[in-house]
Amino acid sequence: MESPRVVLSLAGSGSVPRTWASACQLRIGRLPELEIALDDLSSRSHAEVYLADEG
Repeated sequence: MESPRVVLSLAGSGSVPRTWASACQLRIGRLPELEIALDDLSSRSHAEVYLADEG
């Protein structure tokens, strides 16, 4: 059985489909050290998605 993972997928018209996966968390924002770096000047850190014991 596979270990639980966090998986995010980008899909939409005009977007190149992409998928990110992690064993524990994915951080989203414009800082290059984040797992998902965006070209968006509104904030340095947009969101964190993490796997918790509750799912």
